[in-house]
Amino acid sequence: MPKVWSINTTVRNPERLQGFLRVLEEFEGEIFDEETQALFQKALVRNKLYKPLGIPEELVMEYENPEPFDDFDTERIFSLVNDPAFRGRTSVSRCNQMGLSIALKSEGPVVITNLGKNFLEDDFSKDQNFFFNYFVKWQLPNPLESSYSDFDINPFLATLYIINKVNDLEGRRKRKRKGISKNEFALFVITMKKYTEIDDICENIIRYRDFVKESSDDEMEIFNELLREKAKEVFNVVSETEITKKSNNLRDYADSVIRWFRKTQYIIYRGAQRYVDISPSRLEQAKQLINSLSLSSSHYATKEEYRNYLNDMNLPVLPWETNIEDKKEVIINLGRLIKKTQDAIDSNFPNRRQHDFVWKPIFLPNQGLNDLREMEVEFKQHLDTLSNEFRTLKESDLSNLSVYIDKLNELANLTSSKRKDRAPLCLEWYTSLSLMALDDSLEIKPNILKADDGLPLFTAGGGVSDIECFYESFNLIVEVTLIKSRAQVQNEVLPISRHFSDLKDKNLDKECYCLFLAPLIHRDSLNQFYFFINNGFEGYDINKTSPR
Repeated sequence: MPKVWSINTTVRNPERLQGFLRVLEEFEGEIFDEETQALFQKALVRNKLYKPLGIPEELVMEYENPEPFDDFDTERIFSLVNDPAFRGRTSVSRCNQMGLSIALKSEGPVVITNLGKNFLEDDFSKDQNFFFNYFVKWQLPNPLESSYSDFDINPFLATLYIINKVNDLEGRRKRKRKGISKNEFALFVITMKKYTEIDDICENIIRYRDFVKESSDDEMEIFNELLREKAKEVFNVVSETEITKKSNNLRDYADSVIRWFRKTQYIIYRGAQRYVDISPSRLEQAKQLINSLSLSSSHYATKEEYRNYLNDMNLPVLPWETNIEDKKEVIINLGRLIKKTQDAIDSNFPNRRQHDFVWKPIFLPNQGLNDLREMEVEFKQHLDTLSNEFRTLKESDLSNLSVYIDKLNELANLTSSKRKDRAPLCLEWYTSLSLMALDDSLEIKPNILKADDGLPLFTAGGGVSDIECFYESFNLIVEVTLIKSRAQVQNEVLPISRHFSDLKDKNLDKECYCLFLAPLIHRDSLNQFYFFINNGFEGYDINKTSPR
């Protein structure tokens, strides 16, 4: 029986979920019995999505290359997996719980649901709406996750409620609205079982803060002792070993939940990532959600009913998508943030702001929801442009460059598969920051998806370059990869050539360049680039500014 709510830690990084589902798709139509479960786990090994302990040293480096293992190496690694059928059931559980698949021996052949098929489409997994759509519906208990019968809560909505109310309580005390700390999340939030506890939890967080402030003891000492007491209380453990283990579990569960919730773009970091808060650009939506949707479970009776609910992208009915006045409030909030960002740029970097957007929306009589949706998109784009400009100006300092170079060198020498999951995202991010630090551009535009805290969430989507750079006399695209093998040709050289041709087509008045960064440029990549440079690409002479 679970004692806290958490998110299955088998897939710790949300970005790996699509890979797990894509492998499962190979088994669609087969009965997910013990044999298939083991074969599924073996396929995860082959595709480098699962790394057991004890892998031969000569194979560890192979995890850096994107190509699957060959049969011989797959068998060598798979032989190290204990109880592969059990591992297969564990690995597939998150896909089942999120309504992406039906892979259960008791329910017939493996099925990838309509939601799952959409999730596998290009870049769909990088759409924060997918994660929002799931978490706004996630409830405990539900028929797809066992042993939560004594729970009654929607964890995501409850989190938004707690953060918002704690901020309001602090605001009334003339204190900073800073969200809640990760420590508070572990102590109070994930240990909450019922939505009826929410208001008491908020008061407990305030009392905890006052206690820490008034105490002469170190804050971490206080937290660690309270976490031990919470572990003993929640998990009913007494031995020192179990208390330590369960205390660490509470930290891990909290970190995992925060990592997944951030993918909705409703949760951001504050205070050197010690605190989490509601994203300013979605604060109005968050308030509307907690005021209009139930914080309790809907208590679906069957798996089919709950799966249908998860798969219906039109549910739940969102207030700002059906009510004109609610939609206007969303746009007004975006306008305030546009003004705040413009003012911040002017205050910190006088006479350097390049963009000037109208921040106060003008609503016309008889303006429908479709018109307002277009206005919302426009305001979001303006805010994103300004936020990127502000970030570029703040990072424009050569003293930052050595830090970013160290980070890039660290990524170039990456050997740990645990760090591999986020490595491509980090590579794009630190390359962008390095270009900003040089302080010689008009604009550096990384095409990664960022949260309101400015930190990256997803790598650049398909069809666009990783980073776009604009200078006085030329423009530049930057493409980055950690791939060192011949796979560079297919995965990088061809898309890069397309992106560069597109850039030249759009910028006939300026010289255009392309910078390709990798730990190692494979000889086949060099030869392919040489061919394109000398013979053209898609009938286009990439050395000239006009088509052939």
